Formats: sequence, structure tokens, C-alpha cells
Amino acid sequence: MPLVVDTDWVVMAKQPETLEPLNVSLLGSWQKMPLYFDMSPWTDDFTNIVKIWK
Repeated sequence: MPLVVDTDWVVMAKQPETLEPLNVSLLGSWQKMPLYFDMSPWTDDFTNIVKIWK
């Protein structure tokens, strides 16, 4: 029996049309991520992982 593991991928592009081939491909179910305006950006200088888990 092969090992099957679910994964989540995030892709970014400057132009939305660059990602259009993913929407028409059979490589998973791609969806736009929701925007969270109350969340601070992740930086290498400081990360509060506890705040993210809450």
C-alpha cells in the first residue's frame, strides 16, 4: 500500500493570470487564500508563534 500524505501548498504571483493554469489543471483543488488584515506579517526578526496558534 503506498503512503499517501495530504499537503497544503501556497503559490504567489504578481499577476493573477500567471496562476490561471493551476485553476484549469487537474493538480488538486486550488483556491484563493482569505485575507486577514488583523494579522501581522511573518518576519525572521520576531515571530510570536503562540499568537498565531490562538
